[in-house]
Amino acid sequence: MKSYKLIRNLHLWAALPFGIVITLICLSGASLVFEPEITAAMYPDVYRVASVQGTPATEDEALQHVTELLPDGVEATRVKTFDSQDRTYQVFTTQGRKASVFYDPYARRITGEYKRPPFFWTMFKLHRWLLAAPDNPHGGMSWGKMTVGVSTVAFFFTVITGVWLWVVRARRNLRGNLAVTRRGFWKKTHTSGGIYIAIPAVIMALTGLTWSFGWWHDAVYSLFGASADPKALVYSLHTGAFGGIATRTLWFVATLICATLPITGYWLFIRRKR
Repeated sequence: MKSYKLIRNLHLWAALPFGIVITLICLSGASLVFEPEITAAMYPDVYRVASVQGTPATEDEALQHVTELLPDGVEATRVKTFDSQDRTYQVFTTQGRKASVFYDPYARRITGEYKRPPFFWTMFKLHRWLLAAPDNPHGGMSWGKMTVGVSTVAFFFTVITGVWLWVVRARRNLRGNLAVTRRGFWKKTHTSGGIYIAIPAVIMALTGLTWSFGWWHDAVYSLFGASADPKALVYSLHTGAFGGIATRTLWFVATLICATLPITGYWLFIRRKR
């Protein structure tokens, strides 16, 4: 079983240097999954309409009216609507890359502008750059951004090698290797947990790398061509938004489990050494 020992050693030594970073990336990422719902609950006067009465403004009417209300030289570019009738429209503007205001389509007024709460902004910077943002966040590089990218590559590699190691061991006892039992709890938590979240983990890793390396960004976006919006598709795959609240919840749970894998891996390594 030389190949098994080789893959196991590669799995171990790819994970050891980056385990803590991977845990930080996963925990901060999990905290961002339900950011829209939490932010809307924090600022109901901005995100909710005053009253659902009358005929709401259409998207075109909202664009025109918001442009009239904005300062000279600033225009509304697109409107994002929500399934709930009591939600305001989010209208994006030319003031900045993510600049937007919220518009009550019934009262026909702007309720406020988009502001990311400080906690989520900190978690975002931790998730993307380990708090060390590059001078140009959209194309620059910093040690934090590079560390996140390299750690994500290491995480992808450990997931793939971990699946291979599990398959080799599980061929004789599939049911036993899927269960998490009291006997060998930490080992079973590490191996079985990794198997259960392997697919979401691989998807999150491969899509997450598009924000770390320009060459990977270009390669992934070119796969989708002009028939789809690559940016929206990659983002929905990375966050689990493609299937609504169900897949977002699944991604949230998977991300939390991903955060525990380095910790249980460290524990198994230390115990083996002891």
